Amino acid sequence: MYNKEDFAALPRLVKLSDREFAITFPYDIEFELYCYFVNYIKYPMDIKYNPEVTAWTTTKETGGWITEKSANKKVMLFIAEDDNEHDNVFLTTEDNIGYKLGFAVGEEKQFLETPKKRYFTPPIDINTLTEKQAEDFQ
Repeated sequence: MYNKEDFAALPRLVKLSDREFAITFPYDIEFELYCYFVNYIKYPMDIKYNPEVTAWTTTKETGGWITEKSANKKVMLFIAEDDNEHDNVFLTTEDNIGYKLGFAVGEEKQFLETPKKRYFTPPIDINTLTEKQAEDFQ
């Protein structure tokens, strides 16, 4: 639905195994759309399953959901295990600063004294994915 007027999100799906997939965005995607995508993968409409979803990116300058503590850093996005609101994602920076990023007005970014999950590097080197068969979506 975000690609109606222009191509805002062009995901590439790579099957790693029968139960594991990597989704990349070979073309830049806005950080906010990326957060919505992570949430949608965890909570798709009218599909019943319970995936474990973790995503990584490098943030840019402050603004929107990015603060001075999370700007220009490697970050990990995920849905917390105890999440029951279904309208947010959690962020942990590479230096373990945590935020709850909410989709409701006024809930966009909430600093957490302790991140819900400690940062860890992606278990897959993104450069090795070019060797695998992929499917692009528009």
